[in-house]
Amino acid sequence: AYGSYAMDTATNEYRFLLHGHLRPLDISGWFTGWWPRFWRSFDFAAAPPVADVDVAGRWGTAQESAVFCQAEAAQPGIRGVPFDRVRTTLFFRPDYFEVSEFKAERAGHSGQGSFTVTVDSANSTYRTLEFEAVSDLDLAECARLYGPAGTALAAPFQFADPPTVRVAGHFDGPGAPGGPRTQMHFT
Repeated sequence: AYGSYAMDTATNEYRFLLHGHLRPLDISGWFTGWWPRFWRSFDFAAAPPVADVDVAGRWGTAQESAVFCQAEAAQPGIRGVPFDRVRTTLFFRPDYFEVSEFKAERAGHSGQGSFTVTVDSANSTYRTLEFEAVSDLDLAECARLYGPAGTALAAPFQFADPPTVRVAGHFDGPGAPGGPRTQMHFT
């Protein structure tokens, strides 16, 4: 990747503009634990994503970090599920991750949508997850993205061809006030 770096030495405010191929975990040292925690669910072994990245913040004040990114990856894995291609637009700051749009492709099928995650970093868990998506990807494979609970939810259903599914939901996790709650709507 290549780009530019600017810094105000009086305030320690900085900005990186990057373009090219970059494995996100390779720049973990620029951030505190929130960055590698998000990216540990992704596998870019086949090829680093092509991305345009805008990173701004203030050195010594992690909470002021903000990252905007447009990226495309060939043959990535997400939470153990392989895809042929994924394109996305992301916004990050510590303990807040917004994927304003994504498109994932696999075996001639695709899914697209958005999601937002808020995190309780002190307890290494999530507070909330909101999402919506439309997909004709293999249902059992997509369910694996949500771990054992997703796999169990999809287990009773089998299809000769993947159905088109519209899903929207809001999960309150262990870090949410009031504890875990799940709301989902499928069509």
